[in-house]
Amino acid sequence: SRGASMTLTAALVARPRRMVSAMTRRLEPSEATRERTRRYSKALLQDRVRASYENANVQWFIALLIMGNFVSHCAEKEMDPKSEQYGEMWTQIELAWNAIFCVELAWNMYGSFYLTTWHDHFLSSRWNLFDAFVVGVSVPSMVGAPLGTPFDMLRMMRAFRVFRLFKRI
Repeated sequence: SRGASMTLTAALVARPRRMVSAMTRRLEPSEATRERTRRYSKALLQDRVRASYENANVQWFIALLIMGNFVSHCAEKEMDPKSEQYGEMWTQIELAWNAIFCVELAWNMYGSFYLTTWHDHFLSSRWNLFDAFVVGVSVPSMVGAPLGTPFDMLRMMRAFRVFRLFKRI
């Protein structure tokens, strides 16, 4: 009878250990669960990117960049209208501004292109479309593509980046 009592006690002690072991064992999620988690994580990241882009301090900084771009274009046309004296310098400045605005456009697009509602979607804003057009027109000039006179006329649209301030401020 004492041996039976020991066996019963050992069984009662061993049983909770097995239960704890089973409960602490990591369960592998299904493929569908992994996909939902991946999409949810991406949406959270894009929400953070969008919130950081729409931050008032960031918008003011972008407005200052736009004004700096506008002032540098005005200075170029005043100091060296035909880019004869400082042509290489103006080209480098233009390249820097184009790169900055490409990054800014990508930041804006990544933060608002995933939205399922049209109200806040990137393509629902005319200012975003104008911004995409102006930056898009500037990209071929960054790589030095000779596209001819009509394209050079479109490049003048870069001076109108200052109008994006109406959206920013």
